[in-house]
Amino acid sequence: GSMWVCWYPVLKQQIISAHGNTSLTDEQIRDIHDAITFRSWPGLTFQLIGYIRERRRFERSRWLPAIEQTQVPIHISWASDDCVAPVGIANYLKDRVCPHAVLSVTRGLGHFCQIQDPALWQQPLVKFWMSIL
Repeated sequence: GSMWVCWYPVLKQQIISAHGNTSLTDEQIRDIHDAITFRSWPGLTFQLIGYIRERRRFERSRWLPAIEQTQVPIHISWASDDCVAPVGIANYLKDRVCPHAVLSVTRGLGHFCQIQDPALWQQPLVKFWMSIL
């Protein structure tokens, strides 16, 4: 209804901004919008974004040490154009936290890489899995 007319342009711009490049189609942006708003309640987007606060709160005490101590093969898969999680984070993880990991940075993909180009996004994942099987 009328809320969609008001809300959609704002969310569309946020999706484009987070993605990091302009390669998402209008249909892909609508799919992301629909996934976020399906049966949602007011404030859902704010709560989804709240993971950043939790990540900062727990990354040094919980998840970075867990990654560092992991004994199984680790694959860090990143998108080169991601504005939410810049590739510098991937480099930090590889260089400082888990140097034994395999790092793949896929050029031309943004934050919503699985939606943007699923086949391209899967290539480094399949290569990694085939190397450890």
